[in-house]
Amino acid sequence: NNICPVCGKPVTVGVLNRIHRLADREEPQKPQGSPSYYSLIPLPEILSEILGAGSKTKKVRRFYHSLLQSHNSELEVLLQAPIAELKSLSPPLAEAVRRMRSSEVHREPGFDGQFGIISAFTPEEQRELRHGKRLVPYSGPSSSSGDPGGSESLSTLENESRAEEEKEASVSFNAEQKQAVEATGGPFLVVAGPGTGKTRTLAGRTAHLLRSGCRPRDILALTFTRAAARELRQRLDIPESGKKEGPRVGTLHSLAYEDLAHEGNKPHLLLEDEARKLFLRSNPDLSAREGKRLWERLSLARETLCPEEELREPASNYGKEKQRLGLGDYTDLLERWLELDTEGRYSQVLLDEVQDLSPLQLRMVSRLCLPSGEGLFAIGDPWQSIYGFRGATQDVKSELATYWPHLQRITLGQNYRSAQNILDFAGCLSPRPAQLTSQIPDTGSIHFYQAQSEKQEAVWIAERVRGLLGGTGHQQVDRQDSGGLGPGDIAVLVRVKSLLPQLHRTLHHYGIPCSVPEQENFWDDPRVRCLLDAVGSRLGLAEPGTDTPQCPDEALHKGPASLAEAFRNNSDFDPLFWDSRPFRELLRAWRERGDWSELFDWIALERELAQIETRSQRVALCTLHAAKGLEFEAVFLPALEEGILPLIHEASGGEPDNGEEERRLLYVGLTRAKSRLHLSRASRRQLYGTTTSRPPSRFLHDLPWENVSMSRGVKRKVAQEKRLRLI
Repeated sequence: NNICPVCGKPVTVGVLNRIHRLADREEPQKPQGSPSYYSLIPLPEILSEILGAGSKTKKVRRFYHSLLQSHNSELEVLLQAPIAELKSLSPPLAEAVRRMRSSEVHREPGFDGQFGIISAFTPEEQRELRHGKRLVPYSGPSSSSGDPGGSESLSTLENESRAEEEKEASVSFNAEQKQAVEATGGPFLVVAGPGTGKTRTLAGRTAHLLRSGCRPRDILALTFTRAAARELRQRLDIPESGKKEGPRVGTLHSLAYEDLAHEGNKPHLLLEDEARKLFLRSNPDLSAREGKRLWERLSLARETLCPEEELREPASNYGKEKQRLGLGDYTDLLERWLELDTEGRYSQVLLDEVQDLSPLQLRMVSRLCLPSGEGLFAIGDPWQSIYGFRGATQDVKSELATYWPHLQRITLGQNYRSAQNILDFAGCLSPRPAQLTSQIPDTGSIHFYQAQSEKQEAVWIAERVRGLLGGTGHQQVDRQDSGGLGPGDIAVLVRVKSLLPQLHRTLHHYGIPCSVPEQENFWDDPRVRCLLDAVGSRLGLAEPGTDTPQCPDEALHKGPASLAEAFRNNSDFDPLFWDSRPFRELLRAWRERGDWSELFDWIALERELAQIETRSQRVALCTLHAAKGLEFEAVFLPALEEGILPLIHEASGGEPDNGEEERRLLYVGLTRAKSRLHLSRASRRQLYGTTTSRPPSRFLHDLPWENVSMSRGVKRKVAQEKRLRLI
């Protein structure tokens, strides 16, 4: 009766059941004239089964590269290599490839929230391969002696010589990258244009220092964002808690926070919006508009080390209020760190995205390095400096030269991301004397669209995206050429966030999955986590930690509001937390559920769904600033109009605050594209509640249009029929 015999609930009918009900045949039939296809398992996944290690581990990678040295490509190993030849290299590999070619693989079906698994061996056979009663005699890749029975064992794979590792490392870099990786002395400034392998070079430099005998604790790698730090750790196989196991990797702010905590001076950190609200509260005589203007000026003055006399009093009031409440903002971290005795702690300092650092941050870097600057390896691209509004230095080479006049420069000019015509198109915005040289043989496509309105522009983008995806339905696939891209290969980049809602609504209407920047979930706030840990440990819903505050029973069952009163004077929570957005959202979520257990279950479910959404493929909708460091096959740049890009404020007299930085911002957007670039503008646009006609962006006049395809939206006229009168 459609009832599950295990849980007693109604059965959820899946997609496969629906397919069988709609099918008009019992067995699948190949349509006449349709092309052939091959069902393959990626070679690293096959090797992962055989070796019992992750597909991205060094053990698997070495086995993989050794196979490619004896065969031209991965496809040759999977499709063409004789089984007998593979058996001489590794009998388990030969058996796995034979099974894959004959479709004798093990299939483990998936279900909602869980992908299915295709493997060459069953779980029992995998255990036998590694622990006994092996299906076939195991051996790794054959040794250089050519003895069929003398294959290398797993221990040999795990302990390859340092000479071989150095040989592999040298092969993976071009001449420019190798010069940077193996450079001795310093200080060095490596100018790395977009797509030239900046992160690869930084990771290679770190690995080279370790192979050269440098102690891990003497190496510090600093990145601009936490995401970049995670990526660098992954490339170097350093765990998140990698301060002891390998070189120290992190951001300047995380470094300052950890050092201050070690000295017993760990501050309660204010989020950016909380810091601004505290500044306004500590200066009640200022209007909201004037307070916001002074706050921005104060933030800029602190980062650029240029104090202003007009800001002295409001800054003093703000500082006294922070001191009274025991709070600090992110700039305080760096200022307090500079008061510590930390000069010359690292013999090797590797600095990523150096062009985005402010003078305050560069002063901190100078304290971390040796006084001579030896060992400093700063990498970045001055023409991608787009954070001047946050105090980033406009001439990083000159700023570094004030500390180290003998600064040496290395340039990376080989691009591995974009087609040459896209690089040449974007290069017309740049004064770079040496143009980037693409290593991609294919020619990219560039298209410009002139829309009548912002709605027509959004529809054009949605239809183009749907075409690149191959269509979301059979009719679209029949009408358009499939682009063969996934949603994660496409991005729509805008200058201001207010342009995103219209684009998101239109893409959603067309059934295209997309992601937009969202606020951080309230349960990820460290203060909310601390509060939930206190409640969970008291109710048995979570394991108590060593620093978990004690939750009073009398306030526990009354909800977060009562806990706020109980914990208001607790040093684990700053005074502003109880009026912050994360706590208000926690309070609202508890009221909607009315029970801590229900709230914990809901948060666990939402956290899992958020992780699934993070891993899922979606078209990226974000600002040009947020796209820095990312790359996509296809990029859309809408709203290329004067006043939006460059951004011009009403009180600026018709000129942008920093025209050169706006130009660099467009350059960053253009160079995110690998093979497809789509530009557009609208003749009229509704923005901030008003509809205006804006001229094309001034930067469009500097771009070459000879080999750019163009199209124009037609203005539609809606004719209204005259209603006939009855009499």
